[in-house]
Amino acid sequence: MAMTEATGENYRDLISEGFVIFDVYGDNCFFCDMLDEVLQPLAAELPFLKIVRANGTTYPEIDRENNVYGHPTMVFLKNGVEMERHVGFLPADAIRSVIAKYMY
Repeated sequence: MAMTEATGENYRDLISEGFVIFDVYGDNCFFCDMLDEVLQPLAAELPFLKIVRANGTTYPEIDRENNVYGHPTMVFLKNGVEMERHVGFLPADAIRSVIAKYMY
């Protein structure tokens, strides 16, 4: 599954079902850009993976409603329930480990 860009209006629906990596990023964020460079190939490698990205700068309500205090923040959810959260950059192997822990 490709990466999906969320808005303040639709993000709740996008993260409510299945296993989801919810990536909240900000404008002019170096580590957000680095994480995007990791997530793009990961999405291609694991087509069953659902990755939802949301710009917390453009949609600050997403930051507020999800207790995001720094970008990037990745929230790993299963059926809308938070399983794990990471603030900052994570390499692909670390992301794969979290996926393996909760997806199966």
